Amino acid sequence: MQPGVSHHGKKGEGRKHMRHIINGIIALFVLSLIIYAAVELKLNIEKDETMPVISADTESIWVSVNATDEELMVGLTAKDEKDGDLTSEIVVGNKSKFIKKGTINVTYVVFDQDNNLAQLTRKVNYLDYESPKFSLADSLDFYVGEVVSVLQVLKATDSIDGDITDKIRIISSDVNNREVGTYSVKVQVSSDYGDTCEIMLPVNIHANAINCPTITLTSYMVYLKVGEKISPEKYISNVVDAYGSAIDKDSVQIENNVDTACPGVYQISYTVVDEKGKTGVCNMVVVVEETLQEEK
Repeated sequence: MQPGVSHHGKKGEGRKHMRHIINGIIALFVLSLIIYAAVELKLNIEKDETMPVISADTESIWVSVNATDEELMVGLTAKDEKDGDLTSEIVVGNKSKFIKKGTINVTYVVFDQDNNLAQLTRKVNYLDYESPKFSLADSLDFYVGEVVSVLQVLKATDSIDGDITDKIRIISSDVNNREVGTYSVKVQVSSDYGDTCEIMLPVNIHANAINCPTITLTSYMVYLKVGEKISPEKYISNVVDAYGSAIDKDSVQIENNVDTACPGVYQISYTVVDEKGKTGVCNMVVVVEETLQEEK
């Protein structure tokens, strides 16, 4: 220990130095609180508490199934007290399933610069909407023992969703591919908007035949309205024998039992016999649809 310096004196200087450090930390903490409070106060003063508003000049609109989002937003405006006109910022938020055939609720959304949200919902009516329709890439004619692959040739389209083939389901089937006859397969398809359609399709099982002629049609499934006429011969595309030689289309015999006055599913049968007495058969499905009065 140095002369003139006591042990107690050194301890006192250490405590004094420590108090300065603690006081400095406290002062810095208090200053930080003051700055934080000032910033929060400024933000609260500047914060936009007003909500934007979307307005529509009509509660419902009528559009084509091919309408763009811009066409769906016709007649809409959006305003905000702070940001002004926000019409160009409106977007289509949600589309409901059908509340009735061809009519949905569309919800529109807009945000102001402070992320305040406004929504508006109105009805959108599709003027030219049609329920899903089935089509066939080939006839539903099979031979005894052949795998009956209806889903491989059956397709479905919707006027809004487009191709919905992957949504087709077989509901029931009484097909026996071991016996000649005409059987039934019930199929169903639903659009994203909840429009479900079912149809009972005829499936034909024929006796095994070798080197038979082939009849090719332009379409294997046709939709008609009640009372609409059909000319079956116009659907014949090509007729050839087993070796690819052309056969006169006029030699095809047509059995048409379609009653266009009565809604239902029918078949038109096309038969041809070649020079060797071999018979080829092809069937076309005809769906006669009832004309329903549109809901308003």
